[in-house]
Amino acid sequence: MDNKNYLKSLYPFIIFSLFFFIFSVTYGYFTAKSSPDNAKIVLEQVKKMYEPIIHANRISQFFFVFLNNSFTIFISIILGILVGIFPILVLFSNGILIGILVFLWIQEYPLESFLTGILPHGVIEIPVFIMGTAIGIKIGKIVLYKILRRININLLKGLYAKISLKEEISLGLIFFLKFLVPLLAIAAVIEIFITPAIF
Repeated sequence: MDNKNYLKSLYPFIIFSLFFFIFSVTYGYFTAKSSPDNAKIVLEQVKKMYEPIIHANRISQFFFVFLNNSFTIFISIILGILVGIFPILVLFSNGILIGILVFLWIQEYPLESFLTGILPHGVIEIPVFIMGTAIGIKIGKIVLYKILRRININLLKGLYAKISLKEEISLGLIFFLKFLVPLLAIAAVIEIFITPAIF
């Protein structure tokens, strides 16, 4: 399968990931709105996790952001074999965190300043996360189908009947390395070296 056809096969899963991500951001925002104190506690915990890298030099920050994002997507693809649960959790947790950040930020600063800080790299990083998790979810659906077939439940009769799980994982990882990793590197460069100057 060439890259164009593979990407086309991901379309339904990309659409699902996009809408689920939007739902997660919205859920995070209104959760923070209903309980601002808990939202602040979550933010403080995140700050503590990333505090060592905040004070590091720009090169170290670049490698941290790039490797962290790459590893998260890589694991989302590999652990897609757990019927797609892990990539869905990645989408949900990241969406909730962004929603919380949006709510807390606009309590003190204009929304435009938040968008200035996140959009330059986010226009690359967020679509890459959505595509990466879509790959994991697709793998998870194939695993689920094969499980159902094995126990003679043909709810998805004919769907994915000839797809090799090993081949699908291989295609996903090749797509990840060939396209998503370079895009994550570009997003990390923008986030660490360009966004602070704009902001």
